[in-house]
Parts: sequence; structure tokens; C-alpha cells
Amino acid sequence: MRLVKKVIRELSEKDDLTKKVDLGSGPGILSHILDEPLTNVELNPKHFEQNFAHKDCKNIVASFHNLEKELSDESFDLAVCSLSFNYTSNRPTDGGVNTEREKSLKEFNRILRKNGYLILTLPYSDVQEESAKNLEVGLKRFGFETLSEKTGFVKSETDNVDFRVYIHTCRKVGEPSKESDPKELDFKLRDKRSYAMRKKGIVKDFVFFK
Repeated sequence: MRLVKKVIRELSEKDDLTKKVDLGSGPGILSHILDEPLTNVELNPKHFEQNFAHKDCKNIVASFHNLEKELSDESFDLAVCSLSFNYTSNRPTDGGVNTEREKSLKEFNRILRKNGYLILTLPYSDVQEESAKNLEVGLKRFGFETLSEKTGFVKSETDNVDFRVYIHTCRKVGEPSKESDPKELDFKLRDKRSYAMRKKGIVKDFVFFK
């Protein structure tokens, strides 16, 4: 979350990101790290019982692809989905037309204002370079423009800490296309990379690599 905090702070220097939503918030770690109230969306209500989130947060129990009852159109300046988007299913539903992942991206688009930002982080072991490119193409179909300078594989610049993750930062520039291809959003690896964090600690800074 410190990486996400760093990206948010950099984006905030140029744009107003007052209204934020954390999608798949868990106990509310982002609001805790930022030390500010925001909207938390989490499928498991037990996470909210931990009282970890900022006390003034709005906590919503809902799935990514079914937010219409809780969140109105174009409400937010920023949406963050950290280490949870990869759990959405990419298997076709509704007669082979829509997938849970596609529905989720449509909802992410719907709740963001024009030029609002979306930050996705995915486990390093789940992403390869080719599938990361597919994700960028897929996001474009859903109305998002990738910010290449804030997208890619990231590792800790702190010598005594081992940390790697994939982050994708984009901006809403339009509405989702009626035509989509679930394969473009299939970023899961066929063969897992053997990565496990061995040196744990507080990461003070980050660097993009590859």
C-alpha cells in the first residue's frame, strides 16, 4: 500500500483526488495508510469488524461487478483495486458474452468521473510481460488510458527488503466499448514464476524495472 500511496501523492500534485474508493479494501488498509476517510468496498463484512479503517470511512459490503445499488455514476476521482482484481473470474457468463472481470471494469468506469484514475496492483507471480500488454489493450476497450510512467513491474529500492508487484495506473477517458474480448484480460500466467518474498521489512522507496 505504500507504493499505492506514493502514486496517489504524485497524482494529487496535478489533480484533485478528494473522493476515493478502495475496491477490495479488506479491513481498510488504504484509509489507514493515507490517514483519511474514503469509501471501502469489501465482500467480506468481517473485515470491517476489525476497526482498522479510518473512523470516518463509508464501508460497503458488495462485489465489484454489482455496485449500482450502493455507488452512483461518476462519483469518484480515484478508484484503487489492490491485489484483488486478479480474483475476478474471466470465464464467460450470460451465454458467453460477459465475464465477471468485464462487468467489474464496466463498474469501475461507471463510478469514476471523466479523467478519474484507476490503480490496479497484481501479484508479481501472476503477471508476465505479454499478458500485461493484453491488460493495457483490454483496459482501453473499457474506456481507460494507461499512464505508462506509473505502470509496470516494481521492486523495492531498499536493499534489505525484497518486494515485487505489478501496478497499472490508468485514467478514464471514455465509455466502455460494446465489443470486448475476455482473452485480452486473461493476465494469469500459464507457468507460475517462483517468487517468494524472503526479506521482509518496511519499503521506503520503489523502482520500476523491465
